[in-house]
Order: sequence, then C-alpha cells, then structure tokens
Amino acid sequence: PTWAANSAWERRRAASARRRIGDIRQRLGQYDKAAAAYRSAIDMYRLLAGAAADDQALPVRMAEAYNALGKTQTLANHASGAQAAYRDALDCLKTAGSEASPEARFELAGTYFLMGKRIRPQPGVRRGRRGDGPPDGPPDGREPDRRPPPHERPGFEDRGPSGDPDREARNRLLGKAITLLTELLRERPANPDCRHLLALCHREI
Repeated sequence: PTWAANSAWERRRAASARRRIGDIRQRLGQYDKAAAAYRSAIDMYRLLAGAAADDQALPVRMAEAYNALGKTQTLANHASGAQAAYRDALDCLKTAGSEASPEARFELAGTYFLMGKRIRPQPGVRRGRRGDGPPDGPPDGREPDRRPPPHERPGFEDRGPSGDPDREARNRLLGKAITLLTELLRERPANPDCRHLLALCHREI
C-alpha cells in the first residue's frame, strides 16, 4: 500500500522506525546515513502533522528528530548544519509555553541546551562539503589531531571574553533551558531526566 493509504497509526510507526534507524546509524558513526534517516522521519512527521493539526505530540516528535539530526551534524563537525537543525526544532516548538505539555517544554529546554552547548570538534572526523560524511582521518593520511579543542586547553579562561566570543549568546540560551527545567522540576521534583539536563546546563555555563 502507498504512504497515503496507510493508517495514521502505521504511518506514525514508519516515522518512528526511520528515527530509530537514524539513531543506530549515528551510533555506528555512519553520519551521512543517519542524517538521511532523520530527514526521512521528519518528512513523514510533517505529513502526519498536516493531516492532524490538533495532535500536539507530532511537533514534539518532529523536534526530537531535528535535534537528533543536529547532534549528528555536530558529530560530523558541521556546526552550521547543526544550528540550522536546532532552529528548525525551535520552529516546531514555537507555541510551547507555560500552557504547553511537559514533554514539549522538556524538548524545548533540550533544544536550547543543544544550541548553547560549546562545540567540541570530533577528532578523526573530516568535515565534508555537506558536513555529514562518515568518520575518517585527515586527507593526507596523518594521524588526526587529538588535542583538546582550544576552549578546553590550559589558560583558555585567562584570555577573557575574546577567548569564547559566543559565550554570552550561549549563556542566554542555556539560561532559557534552565528556566524551563526549573519550572518543570517544581511540577515534578523527582524527574531524573530534568535533573540530569539541568546539571548539564549548569556545567556549560
């Protein structure tokens, strides 16, 4: 049967399956194939959302897929592609506020965290034209540079604001995540996912 002929439940399962394939490909370091799977899942969720505008879970699922795509682009050392994916996730969650579901607010906090997180270049991954290629060594066959990125090297903090020119902008995003997570923890104090993400946010500031 065609995609249009399948039931909404079957189409949702197909989209979820594509997302899981992306997760598997990402863990295997197959970043180009992972990105393709995530984009396929996003397209499926977009079609589902168009047919069920009142389903509040679908924008969250789509945002999750965009964030997974952004993580993949980060692993492939393609920072601009990652930030574009995170902005798309924000667009999916733009109506999330105090009246939104806890799930939507948690994903929104996670998106702010990912946008505010420091970029740590991945050793042994060559950035391709589209930034989502598989991991490999430098093109000249040399061993990859495994030194810590500049912002993690000794003395970096002594360089002042110029050492991390995006720090203020990053901290604003992390602050938004912290606000959302703090509100969620007031509602559900025992939520381990919120506590873990909140700790990660504070560590980044």
